[in-house]
Amino acid sequence: MMHFVEVVIPEVAGAFHYHLPDHLGAPLTPGMRVLVPFGRRQCIAFFVRNIARPDVAITKPVLSLIDEVSLFTPERFTFFVWLADYYGQALGPVLSVGCPHQKPVVRSFYHLTPLGAEADHIGAGLSLASALRKKPLLKQALKKMGVSPRTLSAMRQQGFIEERWEVKWRKQRKPAPGALLPYIKMAESVQKKIPVLNPQQQSAADEINQALKLQTFAPFLLHGVTGSGKTEVYLAVIASALEQGRGAMLLLPEIALTPQIVARFYAQFRDTIALFHSGLSDWARNDAWWRVHARSARLVIGVRSALFSPISNLGVIIVDEEHEGSYAQEERLYYHARDAALVLARASGAVAVLGSATPSFESFHNVKKGKYRLLSLPTRVDARPLPKIHLVDLRKKEDWVQPYFTCHLVEAIKNRLELGKQIILFINRRGFSPSLVCGDCGYLPLCVQCSVSLTYHRRGTYLGCHYCGFQVVPPTQCPKCSGIRLMPLGLGTEQVEEVVKTLFPTARVARMDRDAVQGTDKQQTLLMQMAAGEIDILVGTQMIAKGHDFPGVTLVGVLCADLSLAFPDFRASERMFQVLTQVTGRAGRGEEPGEAIIQTFQPQNENIQAALRQNYVEFYEREIKLREEGRYPPLLQLILIVLRHQNEDLVITQAKRLGLYIKEAMKGIALLGPVPAPLTRLRGFYRYQILLKGQTRRVMMATVAQAMKRWTERRGVVVEVHINPQNFV
Repeated sequence: MMHFVEVVIPEVAGAFHYHLPDHLGAPLTPGMRVLVPFGRRQCIAFFVRNIARPDVAITKPVLSLIDEVSLFTPERFTFFVWLADYYGQALGPVLSVGCPHQKPVVRSFYHLTPLGAEADHIGAGLSLASALRKKPLLKQALKKMGVSPRTLSAMRQQGFIEERWEVKWRKQRKPAPGALLPYIKMAESVQKKIPVLNPQQQSAADEINQALKLQTFAPFLLHGVTGSGKTEVYLAVIASALEQGRGAMLLLPEIALTPQIVARFYAQFRDTIALFHSGLSDWARNDAWWRVHARSARLVIGVRSALFSPISNLGVIIVDEEHEGSYAQEERLYYHARDAALVLARASGAVAVLGSATPSFESFHNVKKGKYRLLSLPTRVDARPLPKIHLVDLRKKEDWVQPYFTCHLVEAIKNRLELGKQIILFINRRGFSPSLVCGDCGYLPLCVQCSVSLTYHRRGTYLGCHYCGFQVVPPTQCPKCSGIRLMPLGLGTEQVEEVVKTLFPTARVARMDRDAVQGTDKQQTLLMQMAAGEIDILVGTQMIAKGHDFPGVTLVGVLCADLSLAFPDFRASERMFQVLTQVTGRAGRGEEPGEAIIQTFQPQNENIQAALRQNYVEFYEREIKLREEGRYPPLLQLILIVLRHQNEDLVITQAKRLGLYIKEAMKGIALLGPVPAPLTRLRGFYRYQILLKGQTRRVMMATVAQAMKRWTERRGVVVEVHINPQNFV
């Protein structure tokens, strides 16, 4: 009786049916890799399940078993199946991210069959049979022997020989230095002893550890003000999990931006750590993967992709700064690492800890509904005060010393420099200025592929698009009116850096944004210099607000808080509150008290006032009522469908057609659109979107699937489906 199996292929959507030859009759477990013929090539596939009846009349054979056992534990395989189902992704590509990044070498061998070994007369294939009696031979070796394709084909048809396949992995050159080397060096300067927790920290750690002992799923939200010592709680909880013989995982929003945290964990746990992030070489990533798989590394630290590491017997997953938007993966494989971490914890019977000074509304709403247990750290360690925050009204132009530099801010910077203290200046825009404008006709240079103006970078003397990377030399005269009064419009980090150097010529000034610190090494070097007190003033974007602990910083200046409100997104107020709270929280984390100056054109804005008072609960209670009125998450589910094509008329027509199919299928779902996406043209593609609102994701996805089945003539229009998207550009 023929044995049929269902497999999925990383490069292709859908599932496919094959039969398993007798000589490959080993029992298969879900997630095992096999080699299958697919079209004219051979592909690595994942075994999913055995089936009684295939969906095709004639099945092809599985060529080879690659793994002796599955690379996935049952709970991990269940997690990956959920990930594909929840986010509407093909299972093959999803499973592939959970495997080591190895390059396969596929080879076929010819074997002599038992019939061929016993045959008295093989004819023209006699020399081949003699050679195969000694050992199987590669197809290339047969060519060198002069075996003709006709002879080979005849012997196969007679059943004298058969072709078998194997997959080997190319060896990768070991890089130097190791991935953990920068953190090993930093670990020498951080605390090596297990920290002594204060009563608030101890209470939080005790409650989490009690749940750890029960070995059942338990979700916590650790809400601690900036500087309250959440990291110390993480260290204590992870130590408890490892003592129990269980694994632990710490997710960080951007590992290159938090070297101090990684160094602290390395100081305590040393070689138990495996690091996962995009800056690793293939060798380093695979080395970490196999160390975790072999259980020689029991603590995984990394960005969102660390979720896919092969950790087993998981005890605790910690998502630090769980509100951060970088946990959302919105290209190729769509998922949100925070939400996925909770599902992995449930599947593993593990504890999940979400930590933040400014929790996402989704997480705090789950606390209110009783789904998560709230743990609070309401004060800073050692009773250090939160920074004093002052609002400065930017509408009073008479107080300006330079654009966006008021007398109040300049004087505060001067005083801190005289005291030998450090300063952080925050502006939520990179480049010299957002654009270059013609002073005669108002012309703005636009990207040739995206519907945005080009950002002016004076240092590199170019206009660049931050979406597609397009660059061009700035014009010397206006292409529209031939005028020569081309001038920067607005403010960016480069311009701020330039002004600071002019106002404070003796200060050591550095800039931290995507343009200034491209690459993990540059980021870590700059942060280490800042931690060592080698920088007086650090100018930057949101990169400087993410969990850094610089004891020498006693002043933070926000040059224009209003920039964070100027986005077409219902989360704009939430993000503004978060970034203001986070960046002002960088001040006063050492012995000296801190101060923050928030400059704004809207000093009476309720959201800015809430950030001034640093009262998260007050902000949440007011903002959640607006979400309820507007019917937005976390009270409802959203599905964003984005369609794109290089022909705008075509994508409009197809978006309308898909929208009509959805309307005809939906019940209890609100549909908005189709409308142009906020960034209508991106990388040469026109983009239109449809937004669905409803109570149940599964019902909404079923509606979308039904409409997609009817939408057969797509004419090359690409569609993306985002579940509860974090961005609407």
